[in-house]
Amino acid sequence: MFRHPRRTEGKTFVFNAVIDLPGGDEVVVLLRYFNQHNFSFPDGSYYQINANVAKIIPGVNTHYTSAIAEADRLDGEEFDLMGDVIWLTPLEKNPAPMHGPIMYAAGAVADVDKGCSQFNLNTEQFITFARDLASISKTMPSDGVGSVQPRTGHATLTLHATIPDSPRWKKNAKPMPSNGKYVYVQGLLRKVDRETRKDSSNREIEVATMFAFDVENITFMGSVSAKTLPTPAEPVVTVDSPTVNGAPQSARKRLKAVHSHLRRR
Repeated sequence: MFRHPRRTEGKTFVFNAVIDLPGGDEVVVLLRYFNQHNFSFPDGSYYQINANVAKIIPGVNTHYTSAIAEADRLDGEEFDLMGDVIWLTPLEKNPAPMHGPIMYAAGAVADVDKGCSQFNLNTEQFITFARDLASISKTMPSDGVGSVQPRTGHATLTLHATIPDSPRWKKNAKPMPSNGKYVYVQGLLRKVDRETRKDSSNREIEVATMFAFDVENITFMGSVSAKTLPTPAEPVVTVDSPTVNGAPQSARKRLKAVHSHLRRR
């Protein structure tokens, strides 16, 4: 679902996109799209999209306009991801969700745990939002889950990948990669872990700390030099975030409430 569509320049639009995950959770993504085919974007409309994404970076320009109330503006850190839309297709008002978002990713493997069939995949992607931010800043932050390289606009995303139990692996061992190998994977984004922090306005916001990904297919693509390996993600802890009486409600929570309301219509 696209919320608060806003034109930045020419035919370029920016959206707050809400993508459903299994179990009722959502991923909130800051998206940019060059509207070559002159689509209209009613607020709250639904689209099937293909997009290049990476972890959101604090300080990214969200391009809010005066038409969007301050209370409805998500803080940069409240977005889980940011990205560039490659293509999109309008959908009916309330499409029934079939599964979580399908992801395709290539990157360096780290922190392999063969006992749990898990590993971290460190990916790197060019994102226009990151390029714009890098053009005005020489040093970019990193939280172990995502960062941006100065001047290049290459943002990163670490996926916590699991090869799930399946009948297809009963006769053969699971295709587990080794640390330092480069792989290409396909699968489903299953879950996003978040922790509660306070922003500059003393509001409680939920910040993504881990992206759990179920691998359906894996292609091995050789080794990576130790000098080029990204820094592995630090261990993260999921923190429950109860509502605090009197605390201002975050724009993210309001966005999720609107999304749930529109789905019930």
